[in-house]
Amino acid sequence: MSATPPLSRPAQDSFQVSTEAVTESLKNEEAQLSRGDGESPMAVTQSRSSALESFHSKEPDSVVAVSKLDYEPTAEVVAPPENLDMDSRPWTSMYSESVKAAVEQYKTLDEYVNSLNLESLLDCWNEIASRSPDQVAFRGGDADHNVTFGMLAKQSSALAAYFQDLMQQPNSTLKVGDNIMVVMPSCPQMIVTGIAAMKAGLSVSFPVPSTDEVALTHQLEHQIENTEPKIIVASKVPAMAKAVTSALRRIADKEEGDRTEYSNFVKERKVTRFESGIWDCVKVRRNAQSLKEFVAPLPFIKKLEHTKGAKNLGDFLHANRTLANPAIPQKDDPAVILFSSGTTGKSKAIVLTHRNLLGTAAHLSLWLKAEARGMPNHPKIHFALPLSHAFGCGVGFALTPMIGAETTLTLNPRDPKMLRASLAQGPYDIIFGVDKLYNGMINLAEDALKAQYADNPPAYLLSGASKTVQSTKDRVLKVFGTPLIEGYGSTESSVCMAIQCIKLGDNRYLPLPWADIRVVPKSKFKLLDEGFDPNAVSSTVGEEGELIYSCNLAKEYLNDPKKTAETFITSKDGRRWLRTGDLCRLNKDGTFNIVGRMKETIIINGENLSPDDIANTLVGAPNVNSAFVFRMPKSLQDQSGDDCVVVLVQGNNIDKVEVLDQMKSKGASQQQRPREDNLLVFDDSVTFPSTTTMKERRVEMTNMCISLLMEKEIKQKFTGEQLQKVVTEILKDNSSFV
Repeated sequence: MSATPPLSRPAQDSFQVSTEAVTESLKNEEAQLSRGDGESPMAVTQSRSSALESFHSKEPDSVVAVSKLDYEPTAEVVAPPENLDMDSRPWTSMYSESVKAAVEQYKTLDEYVNSLNLESLLDCWNEIASRSPDQVAFRGGDADHNVTFGMLAKQSSALAAYFQDLMQQPNSTLKVGDNIMVVMPSCPQMIVTGIAAMKAGLSVSFPVPSTDEVALTHQLEHQIENTEPKIIVASKVPAMAKAVTSALRRIADKEEGDRTEYSNFVKERKVTRFESGIWDCVKVRRNAQSLKEFVAPLPFIKKLEHTKGAKNLGDFLHANRTLANPAIPQKDDPAVILFSSGTTGKSKAIVLTHRNLLGTAAHLSLWLKAEARGMPNHPKIHFALPLSHAFGCGVGFALTPMIGAETTLTLNPRDPKMLRASLAQGPYDIIFGVDKLYNGMINLAEDALKAQYADNPPAYLLSGASKTVQSTKDRVLKVFGTPLIEGYGSTESSVCMAIQCIKLGDNRYLPLPWADIRVVPKSKFKLLDEGFDPNAVSSTVGEEGELIYSCNLAKEYLNDPKKTAETFITSKDGRRWLRTGDLCRLNKDGTFNIVGRMKETIIINGENLSPDDIANTLVGAPNVNSAFVFRMPKSLQDQSGDDCVVVLVQGNNIDKVEVLDQMKSKGASQQQRPREDNLLVFDDSVTFPSTTTMKERRVEMTNMCISLLMEKEIKQKFTGEQLQKVVTEILKDNSSFV
């Protein structure tokens, strides 16, 4: 994509949105986020500076100038032996020339990052703020809502100065290394607070926000107890502010046996709270003050007031303060804590270090520079997903400063007006999304998007977090004129592990530079102990097994050494490997295909759901004696796609509506609650399968249901009635689980 605007760029009113409408939308963001209005379209040194500048000035490789409208797959790679030499990384032959050159010059990702003279994520932000202070970093609805790299640097320093003031107060409990929690939808304040925390020597945690107050309260209670933040920064959106208050109250009111030192800390009101409007700027602050002065008696103004005792974040961001002694983080210091649900029953806090985020920035920027044909030095990015997700953290915190991007955020992509407004600010060079979001964009503004990108298609379109179906890829190519590339990764892998390569012409995944993979067949699982030999566990070509991955892995699960040891294993040569739990098949060129999942985790729209968390919301449901939660793929034909929640309940006179209402009241989100026809009722004569140690056999149940349904010639979607029949058959024959 050329850096110069196209001559025939369509008029902005082709999206039927005006600057006034956008501004009005932003002014009312709290109400929109709370109500969910509208039908959802989706059902520094000179050497450092010169090193980065030379990186920005490189031209993309001509070898990847694949036509975006009529591309052809490359010829099939010559078949290696049945047993691949995985140490040689055979897939690197398919990299673009500049990527291959980097891999040959630098033996590890760390060596490559060191060549850029970056010691922490702060170096990325400091360098771009010094070099391009007036360049827009994050774009809002109009010019008044744009935030430059210089503004981010100034505001984060002012806030960090206050954090350091708190540390120096008499009897202060805040110290270097403590955590700050930010509960907000995607907005610049999240980035500013995160940078400020790092400048003050603190880490920052980002729960995924929600406007479901009950569900968010339950989520935050565990996440706050786990990370023990001394400072919480939250949105003024009523559901979010109230959820923070409720979660803190629940922690403070713990029974004596469940109380911790942190419970007492909360009860004594020692947690410092900040609240803020979503997209704070001088104009909005001025308008808000006018409203308070002249129409304060109006009832809706009370909705915008801060929680009692909370400080106004904007007052500190806009204070004219400098930071005298910024912290100097080390590469292995915690930078960000993200949350993910697994099979342990509660969300896991995953610690990403400065090394992790620098590695993510280096990986993505190197890849995009090589693969994104015509990408300008400072590309425009459209990102409408949560910054609190690993995908969003990678783009917002790491990639944006590394490549000096101008990133447009969307507060609520489910709101048609907000999504349309963000699309109207294109054309974009890079668009990130997920299956539903891409379909939502096209459903909302197909004709306008076709006109906008007719002569100027994006340089790169990437999907992640959840499976993208082929029909979506076809629609995207037709509308944007650029193939949609799918990425694969997890928070534990610091966002991304592999990317589909359009030159291959199929769904094979190409591991990222400097990564190592192995596919381990089930027969060799017993060899995956401390000090294992990676080559001794590797599968042959075409054999299915669990994918293990080594490169840029997260530091740990916070306060969970057992789960950390189970998930992150060390080979005899000292490399750390991630057990992904994904069932994959190794190809003869060293790439891999994802064929299914081995874990209990339920994944819907990129969100990991724990069966134990769901089961806990069923405790006390009317007439329910026991419950059993497991996952099923929505499509039996594509089992690597989204899942659905299946709940079995046992008892007499069970009312499904009452059970679902109970789950909601106990904090189960819409994603966690099953469809009514996937809530299957059984009488007292039925026993749900478990091991001798009473661990529920969920994976086996999933596999047997899939097998029986396919035996009955049900190849794609199944009905609740069909599922009830096969589960009944399975439960009658307990020998199935022996």
